[in-house]
Amino acid sequence: MLNRATLLMAFFMLPFSALGQNNKIKWISEVGIGIESGLSSREKATSLSFEPGFAVGPTLSVSIARVGLHQVVLDLGYQYHFGNYRGGTEQLEVSTTYQRLVLAPGYFIRHKLIVAGAQVGAATNIATTRKTYNELLVAYDKQKDEYQFHKIGEIDSREATGVDFGFFAGIGIGLDFSELILKTRGKSLLDICLKGDYVRRGERDDLFFGLRIVFWPTGLVR
Repeated sequence: MLNRATLLMAFFMLPFSALGQNNKIKWISEVGIGIESGLSSREKATSLSFEPGFAVGPTLSVSIARVGLHQVVLDLGYQYHFGNYRGGTEQLEVSTTYQRLVLAPGYFIRHKLIVAGAQVGAATNIATTRKTYNELLVAYDKQKDEYQFHKIGEIDSREATGVDFGFFAGIGIGLDFSELILKTRGKSLLDICLKGDYVRRGERDDLFFGLRIVFWPTGLVR
C-alpha cells in the first residue's frame, strides 16, 4: 500500500522535476470550496443495465504544490445521488439511497483562462436499503381475467446500511477566472469546469458527468 502511494505521488510530482531551479514551489498554499452537480449512471446489481439519476454535493480542495502552470491538488468530495432506485414486489418493496465519498489527488494545468486536469483515487459508496413488507388485498378482475394486488397496510419495515470501496478516476476542463479578477498569476480564485468521472466498485461501474464550481478564498489574501 505504501509503495502504491509513493508511486502515485511520484507520478503527480513528475512535471515539477522538469522545472528550473528559479521556479519556486508553493506548498499547501491554497484551499478551495466547491460544489458539483450533474447526471449519474449506476450499474444495477443483477444486470449490465444502468440506473440514471442526479447527483449533487460539496467538495474541498487543497493545493498540495503549485509552480508555474502546474498544480497538484488533493480533493475530498461528497455526493448524494437522487434517483428511482426501487425494486421488489407489491408485497416486499425495496428502495435504496446512495451516497459517495471520494479522496483523490489530481494534476492540473492552468494556462490563462484554461484549467484542465485528471485525478485518480479512492471512492467509498454508502448504500442504505429499506425493505418494507406490506399487507395485500387480493382481488380478481373478471373483465381482465387477472388477479390484482392492492396495498392496505404496512406490516414491517427494516433498514440496513452497507459500505463499498472502489477505484476512482476523473477528468475535467473548464475556465479559470482568477487572472481576470485578480489581475495576477499564480493564484486561484474561481473555476467553472465540466467534469466526468468513473468509479469501479466490485464488479459494477458508475459514471458521472456534470458541472463543478470551485471558489478559492485564499486567492483574496494578498
